[in-house]
Amino acid sequence: MKRTKVLITGSGGFIGSFLSNSLSTDFDVVTWDRNSNFDSCENMTPETDFGDRLKTIDVIVHCAAVCHRAPSQHVSTLHYSVNYQSTLNFARQAQESGVRKFIFLSSVNAARFDNSDLDSFSVDDNRETYAFFKKKAEISLQQVNMDTVILRLPTVYGPYVKANFRNLISLIDKGCPLPFGNLERPKKSYLSLYNLSELVSKVILCNKASQAIFNVTDNYDISTKMLVNTLCKHLNKKGGNFNAPYRLLVFLSFIPILGVKLKYFLNSSVSDCTETMEFFNWAPDTTFDRAVEMTVKAYRDENK
Repeated sequence: MKRTKVLITGSGGFIGSFLSNSLSTDFDVVTWDRNSNFDSCENMTPETDFGDRLKTIDVIVHCAAVCHRAPSQHVSTLHYSVNYQSTLNFARQAQESGVRKFIFLSSVNAARFDNSDLDSFSVDDNRETYAFFKKKAEISLQQVNMDTVILRLPTVYGPYVKANFRNLISLIDKGCPLPFGNLERPKKSYLSLYNLSELVSKVILCNKASQAIFNVTDNYDISTKMLVNTLCKHLNKKGGNFNAPYRLLVFLSFIPILGVKLKYFLNSSVSDCTETMEFFNWAPDTTFDRAVEMTVKAYRDENK
């Protein structure tokens, strides 16, 4: 029986590389290495002609994107070009080439914007340009004549994680005390690479989902205090959290540079994936504790 051929973009990135390996067990996975000029998201322009490269592809999992960067005119232009225009150009050519399904990895923060926001957004706003242009891409992709499934993701973690999650692991490993002992709330939704991979596999095989948007999480919301305690447990570190007044943390969050990182842990971001679980008859199999354990193991291996 012919195996489904799945193209994964951004296969050199954190999410794309994991999916490329994990999905290859059940599917014929195709990746574009850097020599092809298409693996790097910034090489996929609104004018890129993919030629016949998509003719034999059944399903695309589009991971390539420009992610979070400090707001500026240049970054806003980059998000617009890569996360919106290039994505739409890519999807249209995929449809013309006969690709059966296009799976777009979006952001849970795209839900912050409604259609009335799309004409009034500017780089001076404090809202993320990343999520904004993901939202624009979502709307346009639903108008392409091809099965399109949009997965809205919260913070994704797992082996070789980057950004805030990686920085937090590093701080705890160095023995830095963190002022989150009182932060039972707010809580955040997280998603491990393991659970994401399982769900993407379900989406590839499902013929019922089309022009639909689904939230994907571990289905277990975590407080910052619990996150730090779990990391301390697997890093074998004691005393990671100390109690600091919440008002003090809020005050510190307005300090440039420090504030951007601190706000990430102070803000609530909870997403409900009940509909997703019911639609795909799926439940996250990997627990938060187990996924953190594997994440820490990879961190240890990386820093030997």
